[in-house]
Amino acid sequence: MTGSYRASVGHNPKILVKRSQPGISGGPISFALGSTPSVPMSFNDGFENAALDTSLYTASTAGAGILLPDTAHSREGGRALHTRLAKSGTTHYRQEVMVESATNGDLIAGSPEYWLGISIYIPSGISYTALSHLLQWHTYLAGGFSPLFSLAVQTGNLIFHREIPGTVNTTLHAVTTNVWNDYVFRIKWRTDTTGLIEMWENGTKLYSSLNSVTAWSGDSPLAIPKFKCGRYSSRWKQAGDTDPDGTIHETWHDSIRIALGNNLYDAVLP
Repeated sequence: MTGSYRASVGHNPKILVKRSQPGISGGPISFALGSTPSVPMSFNDGFENAALDTSLYTASTAGAGILLPDTAHSREGGRALHTRLAKSGTTHYRQEVMVESATNGDLIAGSPEYWLGISIYIPSGISYTALSHLLQWHTYLAGGFSPLFSLAVQTGNLIFHREIPGTVNTTLHAVTTNVWNDYVFRIKWRTDTTGLIEMWENGTKLYSSLNSVTAWSGDSPLAIPKFKCGRYSSRWKQAGDTDPDGTIHETWHDSIRIALGNNLYDAVLP
């Protein structure tokens, strides 16, 4: 980002437009050109290497698919992470990367607010019937309760999925395709009701859960959950799945930024 300018959302990312970002309370926060605060990032990458950088990411794959930076679409720079699931039989399908952020080792107790920004491009002309995750936070807890939170698509809709304190799917809107959408997440990881999670899409707050449990008290170690992005579908192995072999789930991810602190919307915004 440069001052108060960024690539326009939903259009050619080479076009620059002036923006005014929403504040935490819903009001605008403006910065003069060149005055955007400098914030130390826990993670900042845009998949510009032709091969997946294993010093930044751990690959997680199952079933047929693609997991590779390519030049077909990019939010910034020349590449983005291309993930593709191709159904061929009844099994789990996963093409994801786990981000090796410095925050992965931070303890939840007393941790500051966690902010994450990411851009996602979903092409048209493919299936969005079975629940398929676009990004998620994985607990360290052995034996389940993962993901704690995820952004997913199902029956043509964008879904906010959570499994803490119970499984709830919140429908946000119909999937928008063939454009880059910018997301910002604000999370306070807590094992009691002092936690919170909020999500913005292209400057509009779509999800907010305040005074909420956001981490399992039995997790060991009690560390900030690990972030993963890509595509994951467990529904293709479940009874009742009607998607035929050859069904495709496909996405590009770009511009991942993670920072710890307060009021860091602008710092992590792609």
